[in-house]
Amino acid sequence: MVQSHEFYDLKPVKLGCEVRGIDIGNSIPEEVMEQIKKDVIEHRLLIFKDQHNISPERHVRFSRWFGDLESSTFTPHPKSPLRDIYRVSNDGSEGQRGTGTLAWHSDCLYMSTICSYTLFHMINVSKEAETGK
Repeated sequence: MVQSHEFYDLKPVKLGCEVRGIDIGNSIPEEVMEQIKKDVIEHRLLIFKDQHNISPERHVRFSRWFGDLESSTFTPHPKSPLRDIYRVSNDGSEGQRGTGTLAWHSDCLYMSTICSYTLFHMINVSKEAETGK
């Protein structure tokens, strides 16, 4: 069942909700961001489908709506466009491999203060290969 907001639609999935009808690559008014934050708290995971125009700068700007960014512990990859973007991949030429304690972690669970939120911009997600254990 699709739940419609004034700003976008939410469709429950196995884990969280898909968000449709909003382009986060463009500027987002404060009241829309406040609704997104409420939906993250309620549904725990929001998947923004069909996003094609998210620059690295826009990704960081969107992320800052949720609080300060934790980038000081990241090992930068040559293809990371900005210091605040932690680029991971199963291909070492595309991003960091084998980081964190059991592959890679961006949730800061290994730190004394864990992150409140994690935002991902997935470029290519394998539908066949194992993605982790």
